[in-house]
Amino acid sequence: MWEMTRDLITLILIPALGWVLLVSRAMETTRLKFEHQAEEVKDLKEEVKRLQARGQKMEVIVGKIEGQIENMSQQLSRIEKLLMARMDSSHG
Repeated sequence: MWEMTRDLITLILIPALGWVLLVSRAMETTRLKFEHQAEEVKDLKEEVKRLQARGQKMEVIVGKIEGQIENMSQQLSRIEKLLMARMDSSHG
């Protein structure tokens, strides 16, 4: 009777242990994947912050360029007026 009970326990226990090992390995693999993805998310967040800072700097630069273009436009208008006035005075 003991041998039959032992064989029955062995038949149940060995597959159960195998299943536990497989599940444990799968859980560890999942945990490692999760940690890797969490690290990637962290890196991507840092990259987004760097790009946002760069974008803000670019906005400032573009604002300065726009200001300079506006100044140049005003200067060109003054030059044009001066040339027109000179042309009118030389013909008149």
